[in-house]
Amino acid sequence: MSKTQHLYLLLAIILMLTSPTAALAEEDEGEEDAAKGLGWIAVWTGTIATTSLMLYKRVRSLPISDSTVRELSIFYKPLLSFHILLNTTGFTAGLAHGYIFSRSMEPITLSLVIVMLFLTVSGILLRYTSARNLKIFNKLIHGQLIMTILAISLVVLHILTAEE
Repeated sequence: MSKTQHLYLLLAIILMLTSPTAALAEEDEGEEDAAKGLGWIAVWTGTIATTSLMLYKRVRSLPISDSTVRELSIFYKPLLSFHILLNTTGFTAGLAHGYIFSRSMEPITLSLVIVMLFLTVSGILLRYTSARNLKIFNKLIHGQLIMTILAISLVVLHILTAEE
């Protein structure tokens, strides 16, 4: 493994260990507060990971010089790894959040779970499969702006309709 891969692995381990720990640090105030913390971790990690990759792709699509495009292309793989790492962390925190509150599952939350599972699975398949047709299919699905808008809308609805 290269130094960069070791750094990403270390960062992944730190995020995986500290994210749930930070959310559960408020255990004194009850399980519900910890579950809400996990929900907020899921929201913010997903927001940061997705926004950073979308901004990068928008900047790359601007009419800029070839040398600038080459300089930007160096950042794509690390940014993609960052996107995958944070979204996987957020998805895991979201699953834990959902599991804790599973007794009060309503249609908006169930829809959010389905969309997030769909995006996560298509992203994993996109990254780790080599079959050309499967990659094309997953790129079409995973990269759709409508899926991002749907996920954002469901997250906002979930937050607004969640019981206090």
